[in-house]
Amino acid sequence: MIVTSEAIVLRARKQGETSKIATLFTRDFGKVNVIAKGAREMKSKFGGSLEMFARTSVVFYKKERPEAGLYLLAKSDLVDSHSGILQSLDRIGPAMSISELVLRAMHDEDPNPSLFSLMAETFRELAKAPGNANIAPLEFRFYTHFIRLIGFGLDHLTRGAMPHESKEAIMALEDVSITEACELYIGEDAQQHLRGFFQVYFVEHLPGMTGRSMRSGSIFDAL
Repeated sequence: MIVTSEAIVLRARKQGETSKIATLFTRDFGKVNVIAKGAREMKSKFGGSLEMFARTSVVFYKKERPEAGLYLLAKSDLVDSHSGILQSLDRIGPAMSISELVLRAMHDEDPNPSLFSLMAETFRELAKAPGNANIAPLEFRFYTHFIRLIGFGLDHLTRGAMPHESKEAIMALEDVSITEACELYIGEDAQQHLRGFFQVYFVEHLPGMTGRSMRSGSIFDAL
């Protein structure tokens, strides 16, 4: 069966001499793994549509039992490269952490259109934010909405989870989901507290997460 959906590239790696294997989070089918034959050739029909963070329109052959857990990607047209993310380490870090969270926490072929829309909106805002923007609120807003979309809540944890942290971090955690992210400012200390809080929260509540998950984003933050 040939199917079509919009997708965001969570991960891509080389396969053989000319192909790529990509993990996509699709609007209609959730997380899927595809093989794009010839994607690394000079004049590939896939162009830049399989680069990290890209939003694409994909066509793939969806079988009941795909070989090696992979679907064959027939076509991929770029919708938005989110190139602004790749131009700044300050943006790559949050985008990598968000991608890692979705990659590890979501089951294969478990569609969540609301989560897809949230991720697409967050990446679009990350890519288009002014050069001097404080983009941490965009990352934390994603986490708070993600938690609610998968059926958990922060209300009973907000204060108890960080009893010794700064008041700024606690206030930011309460405000980030109800205030326009671009209007918030979160200081460096509060950002570190909040990243630590979310990492612990996800490890404790999501079976697919471990202490090493989302580390890649932290590495870019430290550069």
